[in-house]
Amino acid sequence: MKESAGVGLSANQCGVMERAFVMYSDVKKKEILACFNPKIVETSKEEISINEGCLTYPGIWLMVKRPIAIKVEFEDEKGKKHKRTFDGLTSRIFQHEYDHMEGTDFTQKVSRLKIERAMKKLNKTVKKLQKSK
Repeated sequence: MKESAGVGLSANQCGVMERAFVMYSDVKKKEILACFNPKIVETSKEEISINEGCLTYPGIWLMVKRPIAIKVEFEDEKGKKHKRTFDGLTSRIFQHEYDHMEGTDFTQKVSRLKIERAMKKLNKTVKKLQKSK
């Protein structure tokens, strides 16, 4: 996660089939939160679309609609249970990593057309970079 400038990483993205992920609970301070057996127990009705990227799909950015706030439960690395409410970026990161853990990724939350457009944009950027070398 750190080496790739990511903000979260699910265990199954690394080939570890456990219900767990790590994420920054505070991106600016780089505070890492480990979540084991997490659950989203409540979501806000209000949603927002924000550009998301993913370490699984480097260079692809997609507008994904998600609830603004969530209430969650999880265990930390010592087995202590936590109940927290997240909003903003922290909520988005938790939901993104939770989806990975559940076998879903952000490309499944948008239309095929949006994915194709994002791929074309990435390909144009790569070609520009190659020409400038």
